[in-house]
Amino acid sequence: MPASQDARPPAGSPAGSPAGSPAGSPAGSPAGSPAGSPAGSPAGSPAGSAVGADDSPVARLVYVTAPSLAEAESLARLAVERRLAACANILPGMRSLYWWQGNLEQADEVVLLLKTTQGLAEELVQTLASAHSYECPCVVVLPIEGGHRGFLDWIAAETAEPAKTGTADKTGPRG
Repeated sequence: MPASQDARPPAGSPAGSPAGSPAGSPAGSPAGSPAGSPAGSPAGSPAGSAVGADDSPVARLVYVTAPSLAEAESLARLAVERRLAACANILPGMRSLYWWQGNLEQADEVVLLLKTTQGLAEELVQTLASAHSYECPCVVVLPIEGGHRGFLDWIAAETAEPAKTGTADKTGPRG
């Protein structure tokens, strides 16, 4: 990849707060909700365990693009080992077309999808952006409107507990 592309973002990755988020408010958090205290969190709940109207955990999908499989794997491992995400999916083979510094560019990239909670989304965004090689990386938070309750509970459980060495559950949810 040419050096001029090393510091560029893919299409759709503007710097700053996500569209619709008030300045200084974590991605996915309602205006006025302090970071780590998502709206809907029952008293005594871990920061990442907000619940929706149907009492299901409020989950978020974080979409990231990376310039290589190695970088995507490194970012995924960083997020999952720190329990900022319950899991990561790495999808190689994406082709991006985007404007960068006044030029129409294209590049092969790798998509990284991470599952996390509303309360951890902003910390995950900051962690990924800091570790990313792009000058302006695409790291965006998307709401999960619903899903299989067991899987949503699993996301909340895996991001709420401290890491345990050697206790990986081989029968847990995939994906």
